[in-house]
Amino acid sequence: MAISYFRMLGMTAFALLAMDFVRRSTKFGIPKEYNKVLVALFISLAAIYARSVFRTVELIEGWSGYLMEHEAYFIALDGALMVVAVLIFLPFDPAWTIPRVSRAAGKESTEMSDFSTV
Repeated sequence: MAISYFRMLGMTAFALLAMDFVRRSTKFGIPKEYNKVLVALFISLAAIYARSVFRTVELIEGWSGYLMEHEAYFIALDGALMVVAVLIFLPFDPAWTIPRVSRAAGKESTEMSDFSTV
């Protein structure tokens, strides 16, 4: 159960740092493409965080707890939230959403980044 608390602590620290990054970088004018990826990141983070809260409560209740004995809650609060966390990146995949910036020309190109797999 301690790992659940540690996971939530780590996710909270990540969320705070990510929000600080967004706050600081808005002063410099983030491109629209970055905003799309950041929104997807925060939606995914919220889904995973909600799942972590569910899992922590489930572990506190124990093996004979209400959440552990009712499969519908497990499917809705565990599986569905992870599906949301992953599927949000299908339309907002950073490799496709953020255009590659040409360092030599200083212009955006339509090429994909070096990290893409396609």
